[in-house]
Amino acid sequence: MQVAPHDSGRHFPGDKTESSISVLHAKHVRKENIEMSIKKNNKMLRRAGVLLLVIGIIFSMGSAAFAAQTDLDWTSVPNLTTYNTPFNQVVTQGQKGWADFKVQGADSNYMPLLFPSDAYPNALSYRWYHQGKKGYYSQETTSEIISGYPSGYVAKYGVRLRPNVDIGANVLSITSPAGGYLDLGLIVNPSKKQPNANVNVRIYHDSVNPNNNLVSVTKSVNCDAFASEVNYPTAIDSVASVAQIPDNTAEHSVNAYITQLKVGETLYVGGVNNKFWMYGVYGSDGNLKPISSKVGGEAYMIEDGDTIVWLYGTWGSLPASIS
Repeated sequence: MQVAPHDSGRHFPGDKTESSISVLHAKHVRKENIEMSIKKNNKMLRRAGVLLLVIGIIFSMGSAAFAAQTDLDWTSVPNLTTYNTPFNQVVTQGQKGWADFKVQGADSNYMPLLFPSDAYPNALSYRWYHQGKKGYYSQETTSEIISGYPSGYVAKYGVRLRPNVDIGANVLSITSPAGGYLDLGLIVNPSKKQPNANVNVRIYHDSVNPNNNLVSVTKSVNCDAFASEVNYPTAIDSVASVAQIPDNTAEHSVNAYITQLKVGETLYVGGVNNKFWMYGVYGSDGNLKPISSKVGGEAYMIEDGDTIVWLYGTWGSLPASIS
């Protein structure tokens, strides 16, 4: 601190010299610094206290929500099924807008049951699978809880349609903490019919082994073999090109499942001795393509080099790989 000196340049007794003033100033500054430091520390402590309080509240809320979800009794609704919506929906490539899926619970026999409280649909988790490189993802999917008729709750998932998604099957896979799951297809359909697919088609009964093989051919499969609204060759198109389909569940639509297949002169009816028709699509490496196990045969787009296996047997009999 600079102090103006007396005119004479001398200091008289009782005068406050530069040194004494500097000492007093230093003490004052130290006092101010200490007070400011204390105030700053108190302010930081208050902020830290508030932050810890907020974290505690969030943690307690999360813990309560987690506890509520884990305390749910899923024995009455161990499975999942749709609520007034089809398993597979078809949209045209380039189409904009929204597609909605609604999910409810189901009992051990897959009879539909509404969720008894809103905590159940809130406990569900979901993710997407897709055939093309450009598909749908979880971050563009909305979820909400709605009331179902006559009383209960339903999970609703909304998907914003994008014009640049590749053709083929997109699968919204939903799971519950109890292990129930539901796979829903959003089928991106090309506006024009696609070229044939050159594939291998095999049909078996009981198990996939050479002794039980009914058909084994290489075919050029057309998208009109089954004659649904889908404009690309599908797994059902492949079997329709080598055998007859007297009956299916959905009148030649994307939601069709084969209930009867006539191979040569023999008719194989689904449900007899707990045997049903199922399919798997295997790549050139012999491994099962995962999405083919999650979506119906008329939704799955087959490609050159694929091997499509159709099996008349009990559920779960398809192998993970073939030779």
